[in-house]
Amino acid sequence: MIMHELPKAILYRRLKHRYGKEEDKKFENRINPVHFVDPIGLIFCVIYGIGFSKPYYYRMKEKKWNQWLGITGLLSLLLQFFIAVVILKFGFHMNSSLSLNGNFGISYEFLMYFLSSYAIISIGMLITNLFPLISSDMSLLVAANQPVKFVTLLRSDYMIKMVWMFLLLIGIMTSMCNAVFEIFMR
Repeated sequence: MIMHELPKAILYRRLKHRYGKEEDKKFENRINPVHFVDPIGLIFCVIYGIGFSKPYYYRMKEKKWNQWLGITGLLSLLLQFFIAVVILKFGFHMNSSLSLNGNFGISYEFLMYFLSSYAIISIGMLITNLFPLISSDMSLLVAANQPVKFVTLLRSDYMIKMVWMFLLLIGIMTSMCNAVFEIFMR
């Protein structure tokens, strides 16, 4: 959660400081990484392996900035997923059946389990951020490219959240995340 929102918050502060109005350049509050941990998203993350983070609030008039922030968020999750998969495949030599070759200690297995969970959670958050929820990266891209459609998203946010929740509860979201993880582990 923190590693997803932190790059966007840093980019937002730089954009505000560099291109903002004079009163925006006094924007000196510190970025608190704990702020990004959403308790409900964390509970979903523990139970289902798919969570969401509390977004740093950035809605800007500049369409280009919204687009950069949305792309940064999606790329950060994709990068985290690929880093975890590369470490598992080449560092731990995990095979396509998701098992280790050899006899390893408990700390080694814990690290392997942690990285596997991290990869699945990262891809789960990526899939969640592809939903056009108001707090997602997709909504930043919609706000940047089609501002009129963004107003429609505002009106239908609860319905979109209910669809997301339904897909999560019946297991489709978790199945998708596990399938993507297994494809990349081959």
